[in-house]
Amino acid sequence: MASENAIRIAASAETGPKRQAILEAALLQMVERGFHGTTMPDVARAAGVGIGTIYRYFADKEALGNALFRHCKGALGDALWGGFPALPDVKARFDEAWRRMTVFAAAQPLMLGFCELHHHASYLDAESLAIEQRIVGPAIELLSDGQRQGVLRPLDPEIMAAMVWAMMVAVCVEAPRPFDSDLIAAAGDCAWAAIAMPSRT
Repeated sequence: MASENAIRIAASAETGPKRQAILEAALLQMVERGFHGTTMPDVARAAGVGIGTIYRYFADKEALGNALFRHCKGALGDALWGGFPALPDVKARFDEAWRRMTVFAAAQPLMLGFCELHHHASYLDAESLAIEQRIVGPAIELLSDGQRQGVLRPLDPEIMAAMVWAMMVAVCVEAPRPFDSDLIAAAGDCAWAAIAMPSRT
């Protein structure tokens, strides 16, 4: 059975409980074993379904991996940017984005692990890659705005975004559970300091 931290996709006429169980099982298996280390029989056993049932929903493992990637990345994008407040101050926007990332990490550690392991995977199709870009885009704009205002270093914004993501993942993986809000905030300040222009005072 998938762990309590696995995704919970609302069952519907289009998805159904068996497809839900397959995706939840695939998430757990692919985080623990990686995409290439996971087999369809592994997923079937973990989901409690026959191997033929998986192929009624997914043509092959790549189709399953892409469906799971799109769900996890979509959930991350909603958590990170959904209803994001229109804050004029770049630091305040960065702090809100950092807070939202760490809230997602605490609530969905398996999703975070899957996103981290699979965002450069060779099996991703055009639709999955487009979702990745829609999530990265607002981060790039935030960082680019900080550069235009002269508060962030003149580095490639994609590099800065990758640096911040890596620091967030490191903190959320290594931090004691439950997360200490002061520790998370202090780590966010360190992440900001890594990309901010040095103080002239």
